[in-house]
Amino acid sequence: MMSKIKVDDWNGKCEVAGYSNTDIKFVIGLDVLARWSDGLFYLGTIEKVDKEHDKCLVVFEDNSEHWVLFKDLQTGRNYSSDINCTICQDESSESPNEIVICDRCNLGYHQTCHKPAIDETVLTPDVPWHCRQCVFATSVKRGGASNKGPNAKTFQDMKKSLTYKLKSLTWDASHRSNVQQCYCYCGGPGEWYQKMLQCCRCKQWFHEACVQCLDEAMLFGDRFYLFVCSVCNDGPEYLKRMPLKWVDVAQLILFNLTMVHRKKYYHIDQEIIPYLNEHWDYLQVEHLNVCTRSERQENFLTALQTSKSRFTCGKELKKKKTIWGLRIRTPPTPPSIILPTTGQITDDIMNDLKMKGRRTVTFVPAQSPKTSPRSVKRKLDEEAQFIGKCKRARRMLQAALVKGNVPSKPRSSNQAYKGYSGNFLPLDWDEDSSSTTSSILDTIRPLKTHLVKNGPKSTDTDSIISSASRNRKGKKKMYVRAIANSNNSSSSSSSSSNGNSCSNSILDSDPEASNGILNDKALSLKHLRQSITSYFGAEGRLACGERFNVLAKRRTPDGKVQYLVQWEGCTAE
Repeated sequence: MMSKIKVDDWNGKCEVAGYSNTDIKFVIGLDVLARWSDGLFYLGTIEKVDKEHDKCLVVFEDNSEHWVLFKDLQTGRNYSSDINCTICQDESSESPNEIVICDRCNLGYHQTCHKPAIDETVLTPDVPWHCRQCVFATSVKRGGASNKGPNAKTFQDMKKSLTYKLKSLTWDASHRSNVQQCYCYCGGPGEWYQKMLQCCRCKQWFHEACVQCLDEAMLFGDRFYLFVCSVCNDGPEYLKRMPLKWVDVAQLILFNLTMVHRKKYYHIDQEIIPYLNEHWDYLQVEHLNVCTRSERQENFLTALQTSKSRFTCGKELKKKKTIWGLRIRTPPTPPSIILPTTGQITDDIMNDLKMKGRRTVTFVPAQSPKTSPRSVKRKLDEEAQFIGKCKRARRMLQAALVKGNVPSKPRSSNQAYKGYSGNFLPLDWDEDSSSTTSSILDTIRPLKTHLVKNGPKSTDTDSIISSASRNRKGKKKMYVRAIANSNNSSSSSSSSSNGNSCSNSILDSDPEASNGILNDKALSLKHLRQSITSYFGAEGRLACGERFNVLAKRRTPDGKVQYLVQWEGCTAE
């Protein structure tokens, strides 16, 4: 992390002769103080200057590089003899708008150009005066600026006015960031999810380091405060801690762990609970202090388990059930706040808020994104549904085996799958072994076929249409067309492996078939396989006129073109 440097040590850091405020202010190699998104100043050296976009590439002491806007850079003590205003660059100094020189940085400011305006009493030679930038640089600190000491009153007076116009800022829809990167009293950059407070009246964000009303250091993303800035309150800032629920505490702790360690899941006993106990005082939850440490851990774990829309467990990803993380990496959203419309806010006024005739306004903080309940439920139940389907399928198979409806060891071509080649049979299918090897086809009862008179005349093949159809909901009738080779003129007669005769077989060129008489001989197993292959293969299904959609096309290493086809399951009429 970039190291912080005090302005007292900084005054003698940069002694560049010949550079006045009328010359180029930022040059390569110049040491500067850069205001960071936490409101603090860090020492760095300018490496590049982009005048078109008013920013410099600054290299810090930890060798990190960042672009910083001109407005967030502060140079060292000015030793030039030229006296002019740092704001308007004008050298004129006449009453009642004289140029006043800062006793720390030696920069000059017109009385009306400086914010706030410089009082006449400062013009006395014996009265010390420090400019706004120097006051902020010496007062801001991590954990909150001090509200006691000689500089506290001066710092408080500086914060009653802003150096920019609040209404000129362009904000996003949720009022969390603006295009100008201008926040807080200091006008520096900032990130709302870091240690910043949002004013309930003007909705501007303020750095933890710049406010003087904090009793404890803030946590990342902690917005459970009723805060009114010095500008809106016309005096000291007002701050009141809002109560947190256990689910808010859990989300806030996990968000801070994510900000610090940059990972998603954390062990409940090794990381989460130790971090909770270490930062318990920062939460300022007096209403939750009645429980012991063991009860604190139980309540925290209960909040994680009962808020599945906020938290995710490692069990959902087949990991340890003792690790937890945020489903969406965002801090908790505080409740709405009711406060007076105008006037200074104090504890007495907030206690008498319901007084008759008092006008109030409701401040609604920006809501954090939430996951859809349906999508969360789908993600949570996806694994459970898959396991349930597997269990039901296993029970159905076991029940069928007990009843004897399924062979004890069925052999299917799918079990020896080596790639689709357009046929139903596997690539290593051996027709000669069909008579000796038991197959799942032996258990299939052939469909009844009927002779179609006046069929298509052909010298090569005799086509017979099997009118076996099955009524299904929402499906058209399925027609099976079996093609038999006319070279096998002898009628096939065999029985299946279980001894039952296969009647109503597919007919070939038998003399009795031409007279319309159906032969009662059984269909051979070989012809049965061929007929099933001709139907279930791609060629057979195309021949039957089944509708299909081509989803994809690819070319194999050996040069073959393959198509991914989706069959609609119905034939064209």
